This record gives sequence, structure tokens and C-alpha cells, in this order.
Amino acid sequence: KRFLMQSLMGETNGSRSWGEPPRPRCLPKTALHRWQTLTDEQLVTFPNICPDFVVELRSSSDTLKSLQDKMVEYMENGAKLGWLINPQQRQVEVYRPGLTAEILDNPVELSGEEVLPGFLLDLHRVWD
Repeated sequence: KRFLMQSLMGETNGSRSWGEPPRPRCLPKTALHRWQTLTDEQLVTFPNICPDFVVELRSSSDTLKSLQDKMVEYMENGAKLGWLINPQQRQVEVYRPGLTAEILDNPVELSGEEVLPGFLLDLHRVWD
């Protein structure tokens, strides 16, 4: 969140603090909205939008398949980058529009790529 505030790129929200998703189950653990891309009408309502960036952190009660399906749905609805972090297998699936998910085994960090230029997430605390 501090990175986004310093870079003025957007705002990060938890799953309960942004507009209505295209489908009720489509609520990521965290999301990035670039407010400057919204219309004036969307800014004064609870817009039916998909975030630019989504993160799902698999918990022990989540099935991998259900989270993978959600990530595909985010991409289909306009997300530009998604990370499915799977601590149980020490893997991250990176989702980008129109591409097959890239599976990273035990990565040390993740890049925000063009969606969050300069942002790196250190995964040591996730894996430990």
C-alpha cells in the first residue's frame, strides 16, 4: 500500500472494500484499482469493475482449482496481472491476459511488471 501511495498509481483494497464484482465469488484477497482509468460516473457509484491487479493467497481451506478458476475469470474480465500464491507447494502462478499461467517454483520475489513498475514483492516471509 505504501508503494502505491508513494507512486500515486492507484489504491489497494481488500475483498470487501471495492465495488460489486462481475460475479459474487470474484473477490480477490487484494486488488489494485487505477482510479484515473474510471469514468466520472464510475467514480461516484459502486462501479462494476475488475481490478487491474489481483492477488490470491491460497489458504489451507482453498482448493487450487477454485482459485485457478477465479484467476482466469479475473483475466477474462479485464485484470492485467494476477498472482496466485500457493504456500503449500511454494509456487506462484502468474496470470496475464491472453496467456497461459506461468508457474514459478519457489520464487524469491515477484515483479509488478508494467502494471506496478518498480514494485517487487519479497516472498521470504510467505514461505517461512
